[in-house]
Amino acid sequence: KCPSQGYTMSPRRRIVSQREKARLRQSGSIKEYEAFENDYVFQGLETCATDGICAVDCPVGINTGDLVKKLRKKSKSPFSQKVALIFAKKFHLLESCMRFGVAIVSSAGRLFGENNIFKISRFLNRLNPNFPQWIVGMRPNYLPQYEVSSSYHFIYFPSCINRNMRLGDENLMGTVQELAQKAKLKLFIPQQISGTCCGQPFASKGFDEAYFFAKNKTIEYLFFLSNEGKMPVIADLSSCTQTLCSNEGLSDLNKIRHKKLQILDSFIWAKKYVVPKVQISKTKQKVALHPVCSLEKMKTKNDFSELAKLCADEVFIPFSTSCCGMAGDRGFYYPELIKNASQNVKTELENETLDGFYSSSCTCQMALSQSTGKPYASILNLVNEVSSPI
Repeated sequence: KCPSQGYTMSPRRRIVSQREKARLRQSGSIKEYEAFENDYVFQGLETCATDGICAVDCPVGINTGDLVKKLRKKSKSPFSQKVALIFAKKFHLLESCMRFGVAIVSSAGRLFGENNIFKISRFLNRLNPNFPQWIVGMRPNYLPQYEVSSSYHFIYFPSCINRNMRLGDENLMGTVQELAQKAKLKLFIPQQISGTCCGQPFASKGFDEAYFFAKNKTIEYLFFLSNEGKMPVIADLSSCTQTLCSNEGLSDLNKIRHKKLQILDSFIWAKKYVVPKVQISKTKQKVALHPVCSLEKMKTKNDFSELAKLCADEVFIPFSTSCCGMAGDRGFYYPELIKNASQNVKTELENETLDGFYSSSCTCQMALSQSTGKPYASILNLVNEVSSPI
């Protein structure tokens, strides 16, 4: 299941390498240890997806992703931890920079050709992996307006990624609104959510203080926004849903608040609340699904497949499906990780006649669209395509 196996290291090699580092250090082989450590930064730390999907197949449940997160945290200086915390506190500025950057590069792509922009970014990325590789089709995104009402059924909490970028013409926030309208459900989209984040981007990089701050701030905000948990909250990116559903890193007060919150992954919301209130016509014959890692860990993979089966005659999940290698933003900096992780999926898809390709994470959809050449979209798009108001 490990996306880096075959590209750099497998989970077992990461663990064995830790033993070797300890042996070299204890034996006094300083030069050998330093050389090994320098190589391990790329091989063992930077190219690990830290999704923990390795623990699913491990017979004793060893989560190498957790190990790598601890090693990343250990490698961070106190100064870098403070800088990350500042970013977490000023996350609205980070969002604005992200959206502005995507808008600038997207505009340049229209002028000079997106493939040319892609080639330039790939060249710069190979010179320095700190320069992210552009994914063809990325566009800036903006919060939609919401229908003013005296009462709402749900709070819709778009992830920071979906709030600021999208792939091509897909606008997941607009799709969620359309589905709600078809099912006659009233959504409240808070216009002041800029600056909120589940904290997962900080956690995966080893910035625990920033992670805990961001997550506590968001849980507190959602608690009061949902009238102390009385209204369910819809989260539209599965890895964010998983992070928000966990009480890791929360203060004692926020742990109490967290127990009262009802946080739904967007496709669970669609299956439970939308599909029963709309007319479904199965116009799709066979669709491909990519259940992201979070679904495996939240045990909602079957719900994901069942929703697709309500909307298509046949559902195809490639046998080799596992982590796509995007790992939040890791695939932007190490695109070979995506290519390595998805090469077998790409081969399987080429042997099938399919009417659509769907997942539940926009970054995974970006990675899969680039690596397989197939236009992956949110599964909510599938529901929207085949549904109509009753």
